[in-house]
Amino acid sequence: MANAIATGTGDRATYAVIDEAPVAAGYWCQSVSPVSKGTKSLFFSFTGGGVATATIQFQIPGDTTWTDYDTDETFVSGSFYIIENWSANTKWRVGVKEGDYSSGDCKIGLCW
Repeated sequence: MANAIATGTGDRATYAVIDEAPVAAGYWCQSVSPVSKGTKSLFFSFTGGGVATATIQFQIPGDTTWTDYDTDETFVSGSFYIIENWSANTKWRVGVKEGDYSSGDCKIGLCW
């Protein structure tokens, strides 16, 4: 299988399944704006037996580039994290950058 995007049950999540090294742009789940989903909570998860380092990114209205969300966490398999500091219309995504994948299957994503 090659890297793939998957939507969670009941359209309450978006995930990327990564099982090979991402290219230069990295590999990311679909972006999500919590306000457009009618939620007050946004969570990041990383499961699977793979070895990779995941990155959370955000994009505020008017920006054309993504910014890494600065946390004190290193996200590896088994991580579950609440994203607390989001604002209206901000888009979020999670993924693995080029060079941050080692081996195995990783499922990373956002749920609400």
